[in-house]
Amino acid sequence: FVLGSRCNMSCRFCMSVEKDLEDYVVLANLLRMNPGDLAVGADSHTCTYGALGAFATGMGSTDIAISVVLGKNWFRVPETFRIEINGKLPKGVFAKDLILHIIGKLGVDGATYKALEFHGETVDALDMDSRLTMANMVVECGAKAGLFKTDEITRRFLAEMGRADKFREIK
Repeated sequence: FVLGSRCNMSCRFCMSVEKDLEDYVVLANLLRMNPGDLAVGADSHTCTYGALGAFATGMGSTDIAISVVLGKNWFRVPETFRIEINGKLPKGVFAKDLILHIIGKLGVDGATYKALEFHGETVDALDMDSRLTMANMVVECGAKAGLFKTDEITRRFLAEMGRADKFREIK
């Protein structure tokens, strides 16, 4: 999907960080997620860490137990939907509006077991909180993961968390 410089969405969602998203941001800091990492979690919104360039996905309890006990697991590499977003966001349109619009276009099962990769000048301009918001929501259209390339925004975030040496370029 390519969103042009003129958005005609009628979304009125607030981009204020909600309590549940705050929990994932805290975990992104505490778990020390870094670009290129692989993470599994028992929560479907584990995919939030894709904002940092990590492949992160939610799994069922049996799969999580296997990961914990054996330190490994089986994954099918998901097909990818490249989502290109360009143009300046109109006043009052935020990252949550973007992802809800994308979910609306794809449908609740339109990206089942797919990875959504976010690209474009609009995405490049998003701050880390906005990227975390979008990655957090990809599961709502069935996606396995939501991924962002790493860039200067990722580098700054890692530096603020005391992990500047963990930056890795991922396109």
